[in-house]
Amino acid sequence: TRSCILEASVDISNKIIDEKDIKKILNLDGNAFPNFQILHAFPISYSIDDIKNIKDPKGMSGKTLSVKLYVIMSGVANLRALQTAINRCQLDVAGYVSSVYGASLSTLFEDEKDFGVTVLDVGSHQTGICCFLNGSVVFHHFLPYGGSQITNDIAKGLLTPKNQAERLKT
Repeated sequence: TRSCILEASVDISNKIIDEKDIKKILNLDGNAFPNFQILHAFPISYSIDDIKNIKDPKGMSGKTLSVKLYVIMSGVANLRALQTAINRCQLDVAGYVSSVYGASLSTLFEDEKDFGVTVLDVGSHQTGICCFLNGSVVFHHFLPYGGSQITNDIAKGLLTPKNQAERLKT
């Protein structure tokens, strides 16, 4: 996966901002990232003209609505391979979710995301990190280290077999 912060703007011509305007500004052009598909686009903050750091611009008006987004993407080739494997099982793909973001959805309460929280999803060979602040994802990354490296380090450090090291780790 790959992530970045993007900014987008749309002309609203001094009309009252509604849900349609917000959907319009959040509809990103996927062609801007060749070989990547956008999985998630999280609004960090909105701006209307010179007014910055607006959490929800609905009902407000101005000339230009802008948004700062945290975008998470995945390689098209990886997603295609995953979809092929799933289709071979006679299943359909409804959509894709980053694994650490999915873990966050299943473990966090809304107030935790508002206050600020970091979720670490330690897998066998990688660790996912997802940070929230003010209810939005502000950081998302994967490290190429996971539980198997911890087990190996314990086994080497204590000169014990891997199965014993795994029991000590858990």
